[in-house]
Amino acid sequence: LYDITGFKALQVVATLVGIINDREKFTTGKNFYLMMKHNAKVEELFRLNAKPQTHQPGNGIVSIRPRRRERFFRGSGTTYKGLRKVLGAHYQDSISFAKDIRKIFLNNKVSDCDFPQVTLEAYMILLFEIARRMVKLKEPSEKKEQFDVLPIGSAIAGIVKLLEYGKDEICTFENVFPSEGRFHFFSGEPKTRKRAIGDIKTALK
Repeated sequence: LYDITGFKALQVVATLVGIINDREKFTTGKNFYLMMKHNAKVEELFRLNAKPQTHQPGNGIVSIRPRRRERFFRGSGTTYKGLRKVLGAHYQDSISFAKDIRKIFLNNKVSDCDFPQVTLEAYMILLFEIARRMVKLKEPSEKKEQFDVLPIGSAIAGIVKLLEYGKDEICTFENVFPSEGRFHFFSGEPKTRKRAIGDIKTALK
């Protein structure tokens, strides 16, 4: 169990990088847990289920334990398409989400605990996207290197900025999270992700 209470985003990424680079422990099906306390009574518990692949050895599935429950739901974590749906149900616009996620990136110890839980789930999923590209191998495959050179951190900062504009003609949840979205760079082949990141850079100009 890793206690990440009060961590900045970079500290959480460093913790995740440490987990995925332990090649003896980070094996298929193994679970790792990260805890974030709000106060003495309220805590969020995240689960990282290891799913390493040949070209993406840092792969895994992030999920969050539902509030007021002792156990995680069975099955996989929230998909990106599912994330868009839940975020859309909790937020009337993307501006509020972008502002919330910025606050959590700076310090995840949110004492008032007024964020929708899906925001915290999105927070951990986004940080894991950065971390999972940082597996160190002596002889990485060419395709792994193609994935790893993608500027995921700056791309995430870019989509948060675009979502904060709050204009549908610029960027919406629909543009970012579903795989068919213009700014979706979380899945697909390296060239597809690179194109989406290029579109983000263009939209920010």
